[in-house]
Amino acid sequence: MRIYSYTYPAEGAFSDITHARKVYSALVKRLLRNGTTSAVLYGSNHLEATKELADICSDAGIRAFVGKTCADINTPDYYVEETGKSISQTELFIQYVREKWGNDKDTMVYPVVTPRFVRSSHSFLVEGLNFVHSFYRFTISLIILDLRDSITNLTIKLRKSLDDMSNRSQLVQKNFSRG
Repeated sequence: MRIYSYTYPAEGAFSDITHARKVYSALVKRLLRNGTTSAVLYGSNHLEATKELADICSDAGIRAFVGKTCADINTPDYYVEETGKSISQTELFIQYVREKWGNDKDTMVYPVVTPRFVRSSHSFLVEGLNFVHSFYRFTISLIILDLRDSITNLTIKLRKSLDDMSNRSQLVQKNFSRG
């Protein structure tokens, strides 16, 4: 599969911050040359590289939704994340962006969280990201490769997460109404 021959090795290279800075700077310059002033940009699952992408976009004056990708299964060993680390680094990325640029409608850089593919995100990762989302209310963007199976799998995961959130919300409401 091409993703294993080209995509994952290319994304894995972003573990080197010098490489990330060079590639992201060239990308943003090209976007500006082509008249792009707003963009949704997916980084990699490397926290420091994704923070660098956010900084480069801001320095260039591009309004950007910058995504840290998350993948804890079904990816090469050099690219796969440990579930807990993926969740904690995602939270750190959101905090970094919000502390640096705020969280209002005029913000130049917004954090986006992107499960790499539905099939590369274990249900524990999805649930953890959902939990972090309940505190920060950030944008989640999904990349769906294998459409039918992925949509079915995603629908099941999201339905379960929404049911869990609803159950927790009802429990909290009951506890507050008793008090």
